[in-house]
This record gives sequence, C-alpha cells and structure tokens, in this order.
Amino acid sequence: MASSVLLGTRPDWTRSTLGIPIDTIVRIHPGAVGAKPDLAFSRNRVSVSRVPGAAAKPEDEFDVGYVYGPEASNADVAGRSLLPLLRKFVDGYNVAVMAFGATGTGKTLLLEGSRGKERHSSEGNGLVHIAIDELFKLLNEKAVAVGNAVAERRRMPSARAFDFFLETSYVEVYREEVHDLFARPTGGNRAPLQIYEDVTEGYQVSGLAYRIAKTSTEMRTAFNNGRMQRDTTKEDVGAVHERSAAIFTIHLAQYSPAAVAGEEDRIMVSKIQFVDLPDALGGNALCLMAGTLRQADGSNGLHAINTLQYLTIARSGRNFPIINHGRARGLIQKLRQRLMAVVDDRQALRELMEGTPAEGDPNAMAINIAKLRDLEARLMAVRGENAELMEEKHALQARLQKLYQAEEGDLQEKSELQAEAQGMEASIAAEELARISGEKEALVIKLRELEQLLADRTAGLESQLQQETGALQKQLAEETTALEKRLADETAAKQAELEALRKEADDLRAEVARLTEGLRQLAAGETEAAEGGPVDELVHAQDAVAKAKEAVEKRRAASDELKEKVSGCVYRGWELPALCLQEVRLAYSF
Repeated sequence: MASSVLLGTRPDWTRSTLGIPIDTIVRIHPGAVGAKPDLAFSRNRVSVSRVPGAAAKPEDEFDVGYVYGPEASNADVAGRSLLPLLRKFVDGYNVAVMAFGATGTGKTLLLEGSRGKERHSSEGNGLVHIAIDELFKLLNEKAVAVGNAVAERRRMPSARAFDFFLETSYVEVYREEVHDLFARPTGGNRAPLQIYEDVTEGYQVSGLAYRIAKTSTEMRTAFNNGRMQRDTTKEDVGAVHERSAAIFTIHLAQYSPAAVAGEEDRIMVSKIQFVDLPDALGGNALCLMAGTLRQADGSNGLHAINTLQYLTIARSGRNFPIINHGRARGLIQKLRQRLMAVVDDRQALRELMEGTPAEGDPNAMAINIAKLRDLEARLMAVRGENAELMEEKHALQARLQKLYQAEEGDLQEKSELQAEAQGMEASIAAEELARISGEKEALVIKLRELEQLLADRTAGLESQLQQETGALQKQLAEETTALEKRLADETAAKQAELEALRKEADDLRAEVARLTEGLRQLAAGETEAAEGGPVDELVHAQDAVAKAKEAVEKRRAASDELKEKVSGCVYRGWELPALCLQEVRLAYSF
C-alpha cells in the first residue's frame, strides 16, 4: 500500500524542484546613546560579540540576504526588499512578510511605523502603509496596461475590462487564542475565534470580519484602527502585545480579460500577510523574513544570536509558490479534498480496528468475518482511490513542473534581458558621458577664446576712446578760447553801443519830461494858441518820443541777442569772463 501523505508536511512531488528560497533580511536598531556596540555588520553578514568591544567568534558570524543599518529608513527596506514581492503579489502569487526578534528591537517600528496611532487616522510610515500605497499604484498601472493591450489587439468593445477587489482582515494571536481586531469587543472582552480546516481553502478562522477597501486611505485607516484594538494590558513579563502575534492580511481578487480571441479570461485570487502564517514556510507563498536586532541590548548578544540562528534555519528552507489563477486553485482544492477524505477513512479504519474483539471469541467469529470482508472491500476502494490520486498527482506534478520550467525560462530570459538592458544602458551612458565631456571641453576652449577676444577688443576700444577723448577735449578747449575771445569782443562792442544808447535815452528822457510838462500846460489852458510855437513843439516832442521808443527797441533786441549767446555758453558748459558777466547783468536788468 502506498505511503500516505499527512497535511502540513512537504509533498513528495516538491522534491523534484528546487523551490524558491526564503529571503532573509536584518534590521539593526542603534540602541542606547553611548553604549558599546556588540554587533558588527556588512552588506550581508552580521557578527555578534558576546563581550561588547571584543572580537566575535567564528560561530557567532551569520550570513543573511541583506543587512539594513541604523541609518536605513522603512522606505529603504521597502524599496529593496518589499516592492519586488508586491509586484509578484499583483501577478497572482501569495506573499508573507514576517518580522521577529526580541522585545525592544523594533518589530513594531518596522511594520507599523512611528505615526498614525490616532483613531481614524490614515497616517503611517511602516512597511504595511508603504505596501498599501504601492499596491494601489501597481493595480492602477496594471489596469491601464491591460486596457491598452486589449485595445491594441482590437477585442470586442463589449468585453469586460480589468477589475480587482480588495479586502482585509486583522487578527491577534496570544496563548493559542485568535481575536479579531476589526470586531468591536462586547463587555470589554473579545471572544476567541475558532480555527478550522476547510476542504477547499485550508485553515480558516470562523467568524472573521473583513473590511473592503476602495482606496489606499481607507485601507490605511482600517489598519490603524486595528492597531488601536491590540491588547495593552500588563502582565509579569510586560504588555500582552509584546508577546503576541498580529496578522494583517490583504486579499486580492483580479479579473484579467483575454487580449485575443481563443485565450481564456483569468481570475486570480492571492493574499499578502504581515507577521506570520501557516503557508509562509514550505508552502504556497513568497516569504520575506525580517529579523530585528538592537545594539547593546543587555543580553550579551544572546538575543541577537537566537534571532540570527532562526534566520539561518529559515534561509535554508524553500517555498513552492504558484500563480493562483482559477484552474490551478481548482486542482489544489480537489487534491486537498481527496487527501482529507483519505485522512477521514484512515481515522475510521483505526477506530474500527480498535473496536474489533480479540481472537478466540467464538461469539464474535461471524461478526469478525463480516467486518473483515467489509474492511477488505473498503481497503480495495481506498487502494483504487489512492491509485487515482497517484495518477492525478503525477499529472498535476507534470503540469506544475511545466509551469515551473516555463516560469524559470521566463525568469532566465528576463534576467538575460535585464543584463542586456543594463549593458546597453551602461554603454549608452558611457558614450553619452564621453560626448558630453567632449562638448564640455570644446565649449570651455571656445569660451576662453571668446574671453581673450573680448579682452583684446576691450583694450583696443579703451585706447581708441582715450585718443578720441583727448582730441575732443583739445578741440573743445580751442573752440572755448575762440568763443570767449569773440564773445569778449562782441561784449565790448555791445557795451559801447549800450553806453551810447543809455546817453541817448537819458537825453530822450529829459526831452520827454520837458514835452510832458508842456503838454500838461496846454491841457490846463495856461498858454494860448495865438502863436504856432507850442504846436510845433508838440510835433517835435512826438518825433522825439518815437525816436526814444526806437532806441529802446534796439536796446531790447541787443539785450535779447546777448541773452541768447549767454544761454548757449551756459548750455555748452563754458565759463564766461567777468566782463561778460557784468554786461549780462546789465542786459538782464534792462
């Protein structure tokens, strides 16, 4: 009879494949300020010194996948170790992220972050918050990519578009009891939930609440609210939540339409769980195990050694994840159902054998013969069913082997393409750098030539400007001297003319005064008009007044001409001689 396969053990067919190793990382907390460090680390190795400051022993050195030092942030951890798993999660794989370590080493800080501890808050900087944001971004990008692929291959417009559905659950496990963190406690306490094994879905939690999330903000808020519900009561060894495990699960269902006729639409159901889960080790999931350490934690390195030893054991394990589309899930569920039926039959057979009477009992002989025949019949049925299971198992194994080979081929091709792309990028970058360097040197040379040309031209222009300035200054001095001489001559002539006009004006003023007096007398009737003398004098006086007015107009014209010349001199910035200034004052006083 073929050997039976127990649930929870590694299936025989997995031994023909290499599986996928568990990714192990280490996050190191800086510890107290001033304490002597007992951890030395490099990119993928950690050494633990049992005596702070002393060298580590060879058996206390451990290799891991990657080490994040105290300066690394949660975003750094997510960017290198978590985001590749999220892309696989969107492709239909199950993913598990486990954080473990001694109390105070930073497990909660790694997964939950340091913010978002208020109710109904969506803030947070832990790996869970970062994963939620990136998950929605990847799903939206996939929706666009699938839509473009369907449109390019001209599928029917009435075909369904890419769609996805997300829901979450959050439980806390303490002392082998499971509590729902999304459920409201009744009477201050939460009733423990029962765990059962479903024939199609495996181990499940009875009565577990699920929260649907349409946006990253809704999912982050649900996670933060669940954090607030964790048990914070104190016991002899500290808070309960320090020694319990919280499991936050994101369930993703996707509908991806076929791009061309003849292909099948794909429905994938996958999940990502943070902290721990039964499928994480040796099962259908990609697993990331993060060990948290603390410098100088006071345990003489024992806590760090225990964590690193567990990581070393986990690193040697293998997982066998598959894309959880409809057909693969159906085969797995059918196999699980038959295995469950075999387990039930074995248990029934064991109970029947225990209830069979001992040999030699004559009263039970007929009953034993009947039971024996029944057992033989059931055994034959079990053998036949086992044979069918073996055939189906081999068929499933062959199919899975093809899937793995195809996937490994895709991964190999992807790696080769990535290497080729990196080589091309490096070559292009080198050529571009060389071209930019050459252009830079040419520009520097041209810039120096332009600077020299500018300096030469500037020196020539300055010399030319100095020469022209000297010539203009000399010409201006000569013109100024000539103008001063001419202005002095004209001023002397005008002065003589003004003196003559002044004398003539004085005479005319006297004559005008005399005639004015005569006119006044004529107006008063003091002199009779018997003789023609006064009339003649009046005519003579009128002629004299006209001459005086004409002289005054000439003097005013000469004064205006002198003013104009003076204004021209002032405009040109010339200095007038003292004699000219005196005449100018006379002209302006007229």
